[in-house]
Amino acid sequence: MNDHSSAANQLDPDTDLSYRQLGDYHILRRLGRGGMSVVYLAEQLSLRRQVAFKVLRRSLAERSENVARFRREARAAAALVHPNIVQVDEVGCLDGVHFIAQEYVAGQNLRQCVRRRGAFAAETGTRC
Repeated sequence: MNDHSSAANQLDPDTDLSYRQLGDYHILRRLGRGGMSVVYLAEQLSLRRQVAFKVLRRSLAERSENVARFRREARAAAALVHPNIVQVDEVGCLDGVHFIAQEYVAGQNLRQCVRRRGAFAAETGTRC
């Protein structure tokens, strides 16, 4: 899938996309960020549900191998079906923004959990 728009029509995912609309998704707020992507809480308008909207950073999207890696991540996650793994709903590119839309699970991220409760105990596996 090669959905590149002209540079003038592309949004910059390295800036905050909160309150924007991309296709069927209304971006509500940023949830977190990592080395490759930024994750937002979004509303999928057609289904009236909240989703996690993961966006590939623009600086990485300029290289086709990074886009391919991002898409492989989406395909790999979509192939896993388990109650403890979030489901991938869609992968695509809108207005030059490469994204993965996936199930949103409210709660703490790992960093928040460790800050609040301390390190995980190896014997028990989890503390959160």
